[in-house]
Amino acid sequence: MTCVLGMVVRREREIRDFVKTPFYRVIGTFEGRCRDGTAVPLDGEWRAVEGSRYFGTPYLYKENGFKDREQAEELTAFLGAEPPLRAVVVSKEKKKETKNPPLLYNLAELQNDCSKMFKISPDETLKVVQELYERKMVTYPRTDARVLSTAVAKEIYKNIGGLKNYGPMSLFAAEILEKGSYKGIAGTRYVNDKQITDHYAIVPTGQGLGNLRGLPPLSEKVYQVICRRFLSIFYPAAVYQKYSVELERLKEHFFASFKVLAEPGYLKVADVNPARKAEALERGEESGRGDRKDGQEDSGGEQGDPSPKVDRTVLLQMLADLKKMIYLLCWS
Repeated sequence: MTCVLGMVVRREREIRDFVKTPFYRVIGTFEGRCRDGTAVPLDGEWRAVEGSRYFGTPYLYKENGFKDREQAEELTAFLGAEPPLRAVVVSKEKKKETKNPPLLYNLAELQNDCSKMFKISPDETLKVVQELYERKMVTYPRTDARVLSTAVAKEIYKNIGGLKNYGPMSLFAAEILEKGSYKGIAGTRYVNDKQITDHYAIVPTGQGLGNLRGLPPLSEKVYQVICRRFLSIFYPAAVYQKYSVELERLKEHFFASFKVLAEPGYLKVADVNPARKAEALERGEESGRGDRKDGQEDSGGEQGDPSPKVDRTVLLQMLADLKKMIYLLCWS
């Protein structure tokens, strides 16, 4: 335990001693054209590549930012013109990207998601899911497993069939049963007896739906979150088209990347509002594109900022896993 404590202390010292270093990025707004002629705004990040007037100069903090605001403003003035800018496409790359449904909920993962979605504490989440369990609507909540057992997988159609009587999930449950996508679930990563200690993941039982009337609105929302995660594992992966573009204007290069949802797959059941999610992806809000204006300050001098915000529930789960690992090492 001493070595683990030492790791925690060293990390805490790094966080406390970290000093933010501001630097300034330049984001260019360009206008692309779809095949049908529709104009699409595109934000590209400037980088000092070979051929740039700033390449190898001491003005740079990193290849994509300046130490001083003056140089950033000087560059924007040199590039001239109001957005959208005109530039030449130097290179473009299109890549297919797939995203598989996540594993099922254990208590820590459910608490983490409910904290983000509903702004409730881990204790409140446990209280809600415990009530759902007592009403026979979900399986045992105090579990650290995120998979099903082989025995449960053989009769999982009963859980799905019960959800046909639950309005928000009825169409999805019927589709899964009709296509028979549940039949091969035992051979997937969602079923693993070795990863189960006492109880398998939290899933809806498909029973007790008559108790929904007596539930408060928050409990019904948590129940629906559990149902969506459960049903999503019977759907295919979501498919994205990821684009990377390099643009040149006056020998200065801008780089943009974004992705577009091509096939929603499991997202149509997992997301509360998949249409809005797809729209956000098309706008590039999830692509890591900067939304800062030209020359705006970007604090955090190191690319890996040693002071990330870590959710308390996730941290507690990590410490619990470490304790379990140490215990096993001591007995091995």
